[in-house]
Amino acid sequence: MKLALGTAQFGLNYGINNSRGKIPRKEAHEILRFCLQNGICTIDTAYSYGESEEVIGQFLRKNNPNFEIVSKSSSGNSYELKKCFNESLNRLNLKRIYGYLIHNFKLFTEDMSIWNTLKHFQEQGQVEKIGFSLYYPEEAEYILDARMEVNLIQIPFSIFDQRFSHIFPLLKERDIEIYARSVFLQGLAFKSPEELDPGFSEIKNKLLFLQAICREKNVPISAVCINFACSNPYIDRVIAGVDSLNHLKNNVNMFSYKDNINEINDQLNTFQIDNEDIVVPTRWKVRT
Repeated sequence: MKLALGTAQFGLNYGINNSRGKIPRKEAHEILRFCLQNGICTIDTAYSYGESEEVIGQFLRKNNPNFEIVSKSSSGNSYELKKCFNESLNRLNLKRIYGYLIHNFKLFTEDMSIWNTLKHFQEQGQVEKIGFSLYYPEEAEYILDARMEVNLIQIPFSIFDQRFSHIFPLLKERDIEIYARSVFLQGLAFKSPEELDPGFSEIKNKLLFLQAICREKNVPISAVCINFACSNPYIDRVIAGVDSLNHLKNNVNMFSYKDNINEINDQLNTFQIDNEDIVVPTRWKVRT
């Protein structure tokens, strides 16, 4: 099962299509239980996701499941990183975590000593795999050029955002796990083109084309987004957040459309948009 659970919605009002807000804790635990029952073993969280780690940790205390938990730190120096890491372990009720990432590569460029701190956690046996959550391909290129001993990276990847694709083979040569996130482009894939402001004009025709293909093949847009990412042989996990238990069940059901979508993968490869003002959500608010 390549699908991994994103848990930002466990602690935050997250996503442009999320009208419900933060998931109630009881339902969050039902979501985690469903993951256990359906082979979803990777859970993605972060220190900055509000109560997310705490919600997961409460479930782990009661159920002791064999999840692979990946968390992330937004700390900008070694002292803060140590504090954040230990607090994350306490919140999660864990002595050891599968993956721990620096949430933004810019933090590393401003203080490179935090990478040594991360390596120390690994050497002490507190974390199995260390790495970065990346936003730009040049960050991955830096990691490769510097021959950093990175084990795991998270990158944005979707029908519209394929900026990292050319780097995948090189990352795999270094035995680096690749986790894809933002496969729905934070919900933009579901928006009606007429609802979008003029700054998104470059994606409007592609959205119309995607909707036409989905009608022709009789498949949901979510099925196209999930299966396109999961069918990529270089991607190890596809992280998808949900806003309810039914949403998660729906995501799992999307794999029944796999064969239909494999037939149109060549068409989907042409949907790539290189304009980072569109495919990088953090730049949406600063567009002129």
